[in-house]
Amino acid sequence: MTRVTHMTRLLLCVFVLIIASNASAAPRLGVEVGGGTVWLSEALAFVGREPTWRLDFNCAATAELDLKPGSSLITGLRYSRLGNDFDHDGSTDPSGQGKPGSTTNLHQYLGVPVLFRWDVPGDSVFLLGGTELLYLMKAASESEYDDGSGSTGEIEYTDEMNRFNMTLVGGMGTAFSVGSHSLEVTVRYSHGMLKSNDNDRSLGWKTREFALTLGFRL
Repeated sequence: MTRVTHMTRLLLCVFVLIIASNASAAPRLGVEVGGGTVWLSEALAFVGREPTWRLDFNCAATAELDLKPGSSLITGLRYSRLGNDFDHDGSTDPSGQGKPGSTTNLHQYLGVPVLFRWDVPGDSVFLLGGTELLYLMKAASESEYDDGSGSTGEIEYTDEMNRFNMTLVGGMGTAFSVGSHSLEVTVRYSHGMLKSNDNDRSLGWKTREFALTLGFRL
């Protein structure tokens, strides 16, 4: 947690310095919505329990601040759902009932991205790179059993997890002019740097996200 705090303070200082040096530039507001392939990679491997990716949802409200011609800083608030699906045998049933079946884990995060954008000269393509600070709003799982006995229902375990996380982000996109506004299509990959937790349930999970988003910027 100390490492996250130090990184957060450093990023906030950099962010404030950049804004102060560009105070005359009016930010361009935008919204994004999309879906992605998301998963929680597992630090420990278990026979009979293999996590896989799942498709899920993300959205954001952003502000873009020009730094100099061809580059800008993007920040805002972003909601994302991360998780994994896995099949398990009775010995690795996370609910503790000892039954074979399948389980879905779903983590809901609110993030603050700090991304630098570089426009490729003479083209509508741009590159993105930076980080995102994440706050875990909710973590829950639900299991379905192969014997037809039904579902466990939602089991929440938010308090067992680290509430703060951080990812490294890289991506690229293209922009299309719509009058004085722009329509943007972006592909990005986010790589979680910190473990969600090391307890028996999380097993050292780290977040992974490959997202495709559609955005509109004023």
